[in-house]
Amino acid sequence: MQRQNFPPHDHTHPLFKCVVLIASLLAILVIIAGIVVCIGYKTMKPKVPEIIVARAELDAVDFNHSNLLLTIKVSLVMTAENANLKSRVSFYDTSFSLNFNGHRIAKWAIEPFGINANSSVIVNYISQPTTIHLNAVEGEDLDRSMELNMISVDLKGNSKTRWRLGQFGPIKFGVHLNCQLLLPVDSTTIFSNCSSRVALRFVILSR
Repeated sequence: MQRQNFPPHDHTHPLFKCVVLIASLLAILVIIAGIVVCIGYKTMKPKVPEIIVARAELDAVDFNHSNLLLTIKVSLVMTAENANLKSRVSFYDTSFSLNFNGHRIAKWAIEPFGINANSSVIVNYISQPTTIHLNAVEGEDLDRSMELNMISVDLKGNSKTRWRLGQFGPIKFGVHLNCQLLLPVDSTTIFSNCSSRVALRFVILSR
């Protein structure tokens, strides 16, 4: 008698098949979404907004050697730039601080503002005269700096930005400023290279 062969029985659980099918579909969707995002990025060419220190000046500096009191006043001209050709950018939660050798000279915040596509906004700041008390070592360091006609101050700043990238929805970035400004004692204006492009890092905001 001829032996009859039967096809092997598939023992795979239907639930497992369903899970595999769903996982495959999700992988395909992720790949498609990635392709769409890449095409959109190349088409829109989004650019991260920047904060740039255009000019800085030491308006006044006076050091009293008897009681080691330093009085200092600084003025800044900064620009916020939006290089995106089709999107308006909003800046919010913007704040800055000026410090000398770890001593706070000034701290200020800016109200939320917007910048049209491919435009910039000038942000001027003039600090009030601030008096800080130095220790003996800091006083000696300051004397040497003044002999060199140069005082170093640290500028730090933070801002959040938001704009819309076509049909992909809103994009949010945080920009962080951390620069050292070398200011001439004779009140000469310097044109700083301090900007988000060279001295700040940016991170995607989660909210």
